[in-house]
Amino acid sequence: MRDIESLFEPESEITPFLEELFVFLSDLLPIIAKANQSIMQTAESMPSASDNITSANTMAESATHNIMDNIDSISTELGDLIEGIVDAGSKEKLVDIASRVDEIAISLQFQDITSQHLKQATQIVEAIQIRMNKLFASLQEIGKKNMKVRNILDQYIVEDEDVIPVEDNVRQDDSISQADIDALFGN
Repeated sequence: MRDIESLFEPESEITPFLEELFVFLSDLLPIIAKANQSIMQTAESMPSASDNITSANTMAESATHNIMDNIDSISTELGDLIEGIVDAGSKEKLVDIASRVDEIAISLQFQDITSQHLKQATQIVEAIQIRMNKLFASLQEIGKKNMKVRNILDQYIVEDEDVIPVEDNVRQDDSISQADIDALFGN
């Protein structure tokens, strides 16, 4: 215990570090307060944004599966045609077409990667919001007992007009349906 107390003595080696840390935290607090309030205001729309991302991902996944099924069918038919053709020039053209169809199938793997990235980004934003809420709740509890902390917190209460605008810009237009996508691909 005495070792810990010695760290906080005025002539201690850690004092300059602690002073810099407190200056840094006091400089950072307004930025964090502003960001936290913005995140808190958009927290209510977070489930909506998350649902919209999930819905868009589900639609993209369904369309991708449809495309992949068609590509598999085309590839099989091309394979059968290639085996039955004797003319070298025609065979070469069909092999080239089959190769391009395979490239399309490989390119469609983006959908799964995109889905993973969207899910991860949503989880990160949710985790940041939870941690910032805990941080400010802890500071507010300390502020109830410590007037200096309360004064610091009061200085950084962000007015609504100062909040960083974060809007749910996810398209909420139901004008494109799965039937429209299916019709586009001739199903």
